[in-house]
Amino acid sequence: FTLVTVEYGPEEVLLVDNKGVTGRQDTFSIAEWSIGPGATRVGTWYFAPQDRNFSRFDYEFEATRRSGFYVWKVIVPLMLFIFMSWAVFWLDPVHLGTQIGLSATVMVILVIFQLNLGTILPRVSYLTRVDYFVLGSLILVFLALVEAVMSGVIAARGKEALARKLDRRSRWAFPASFLMLIAFALLV
Repeated sequence: FTLVTVEYGPEEVLLVDNKGVTGRQDTFSIAEWSIGPGATRVGTWYFAPQDRNFSRFDYEFEATRRSGFYVWKVIVPLMLFIFMSWAVFWLDPVHLGTQIGLSATVMVILVIFQLNLGTILPRVSYLTRVDYFVLGSLILVFLALVEAVMSGVIAARGKEALARKLDRRSRWAFPASFLMLIAFALLV
């Protein structure tokens, strides 16, 4: 933070760093954050409209968010839901009802999960990495539902070999897409 004397210049008020009264406690903490040691700096601040310098005192510290909470409460459950949606690729495409039931169940779970995320994630006007991951997860699960319907329709038209081929390719394409989602949403 920065403290500036807006009435008096450095020739009238000189801010100094008195190490005995500035700083913070060694045990200072904020939930979900790691707070590094603080550093102070004393100087002047130029205010152009008055063409004048004012005394300035800066206290800076590094704060990093602890991600463990989000990993275990958001990322890992979403990954399990995504993996569960891939089970349709191993079900026989002639069992369309089972495939759609599984995919629809995972979609409902994800929608409910996303609604609950609104209570634990900060409300910001921009998309965060977690938002991108959640959105990408929804898209992947929806695409698994689409694939299940497609393979079921293909099998119902008597082309079971083609439906099984689509399922086999999806067994590799969806995990590859998931890895790209992780790279885009969480690592970039």
